[in-house]
Formats: sequence, structure tokens, C-alpha cells
Amino acid sequence: MESAVAWFYRLLRNAVVDNYRRKGAEADFGDRFGLEQKGGG
Repeated sequence: MESAVAWFYRLLRNAVVDNYRRKGAEADFGDRFGLEQKGGG
């Protein structure tokens, strides 16, 4: 049986990895489709 501490660290690690994957996917999507229009003009 897995300890609560090991379960918590696995959950935390997965959340961090998902966060970075999401940011990377959004940046990749913007690069592919030219959505880098954050400045006015």
C-alpha cells in the first residue's frame, strides 16, 4: 500500500508537469498559427 506522502508527491509532480505541458502547448499553437499579436499596431 502506498503511503500518503508518496501519493501527495506524485500528485504534485503530475500537476507541475501538466502545467508546463499546457503552457508549452499554448506557445506551440501560437507559433504555428501566428497568434503572437499581443502588441497594438
